[in-house]
Amino acid sequence: MRIPISWIRNFVDIDRSPEEVGEALTMLGLEVEGYEPWGDGDTILDISITPNRGDCLSVKGIARELSAYYALPLRETPLFKGEGAKHPPNIKVLNTKGCPRYIGWTFEIDINKKTPDIIAYRLDACGLRSVNIVVDITNYVLIEMGQPLHAFDLDKLSGERIIVRNAEMGESIVLIDGREVSLSNEDLVIADSEKPVAIAGIMGGIETEVSPETKRVLLESATFNYRSIRLTSKRQRIVSPSSHRFERMVGYSSPDIGARRALKLLLENDA
Repeated sequence: MRIPISWIRNFVDIDRSPEEVGEALTMLGLEVEGYEPWGDGDTILDISITPNRGDCLSVKGIARELSAYYALPLRETPLFKGEGAKHPPNIKVLNTKGCPRYIGWTFEIDINKKTPDIIAYRLDACGLRSVNIVVDITNYVLIEMGQPLHAFDLDKLSGERIIVRNAEMGESIVLIDGREVSLSNEDLVIADSEKPVAIAGIMGGIETEVSPETKRVLLESATFNYRSIRLTSKRQRIVSPSSHRFERMVGYSSPDIGARRALKLLLENDA
């Protein structure tokens, strides 16, 4: 996992060299495999995270470890504090074992708003290209907080509803990377009133992805059963940053925090 040290310092004031921070992380069981000079005096740490340390698959997770190691305070993350919409999205979870918690926020968006330079810089440092402000912020929160998010174009969801269910035999989906996948009835999917629109916790479908024409968004933030994600990922031979984290378990409170962090960033940038 690539993280610029400047991002870690955004959470905890560490007045140590990148190499000293790397040594501390190694003492904590998080091996730093390399250092790469980046930008104006920044350094990227390439950190190896073992499967049993899913709590460290985020900038905040790494910062939390260093905060404890150096006995330094950990800064709180600014979150959206408001209430949900008066007319919340129509969401139904049919498989609660596979999806213990599903949060959906709907909002209007100016998708052509420029992504802030600091967000684009940090995503670039982590190996992700800037797409648009909505996708960029969902990716940003994934790396910063460890909570996978997905943004649907609300106007492309049939019935403007979300159903979390198992796929039916014969169903298929074209993913955002262009792959067409034949689904098994053991695969958990996110569906609208007609069809699957995402493989739950793994990857969204191309038909409902946000685009330059998107006006309204449904933001998904959820927890999924790690065994279910692992089996579908293996069966379908699909690995994504989201599945990598869900396989290592995402906490029950994480979806609300992740969604509120994304909303805060969107509001700060008048999107």
